[in-house]
Amino acid sequence: MNYLFFLFTYFTLVAYGQSDFSSFYFAEPQPNNVAPALQFDSSIIGEYYAEKDTLFRFVITSDSIYTQKSLLFTLTKKDIRKSKGKYFFKNNKLHGIVANEGLTYIKSNDTTYAIYNQKDLYFKPSGGNVLKKQNNIYYLNEKEDNGYFTTYLLYPTSKGILIFALDHEEVLSKIQQFNTLDSLQIDNIKTYLARPNSSEINRFIQDRGFTEVTQYLKN
Repeated sequence: MNYLFFLFTYFTLVAYGQSDFSSFYFAEPQPNNVAPALQFDSSIIGEYYAEKDTLFRFVITSDSIYTQKSLLFTLTKKDIRKSKGKYFFKNNKLHGIVANEGLTYIKSNDTTYAIYNQKDLYFKPSGGNVLKKQNNIYYLNEKEDNGYFTTYLLYPTSKGILIFALDHEEVLSKIQQFNTLDSLQIDNIKTYLARPNSSEINRFIQDRGFTEVTQYLKN
């Protein structure tokens, strides 16, 4: 009986958790009254590093943003010998860690240290993604597979940049103040779809609707 009660309670909680889960998108790129931009201003182009992880870089070019993570690999002489040729040195590079790419390395005593800079595209205003700028704030509107948008804010500061993200469940009461807010089902998930006008999105930002903040400092 206790076992059956446990199963009933477990599946009830799972079902409740699924029904309570929701998602949020903007119906169109924000702000809706601002024309799209194709490039970032030259004043913010450059490399930034994460405040809490100096091996993580945030790279802004004229038309793209990349993230770059430096990964450190350590190999002893024994590691290289036991690899049976997998790791080898050629043209002053260490090969065998990353496919078809040699890595810069240094040797200290019996240990070899190599660094691999893993680079990933973070945002590019193409393929449906839309970049906008208003009041020194860059709006990174990322188009999702469902055709709607997730929006991030990029705000330059004297020390670097701030990236703001939105946790809709945390600020749902503020989202519900938008005049046009639809509730629909997407992939069996309750989804809020907002169509704020320019004054509403500005008020939402000023009211700290974008609560998740990451700081990157100038390199």
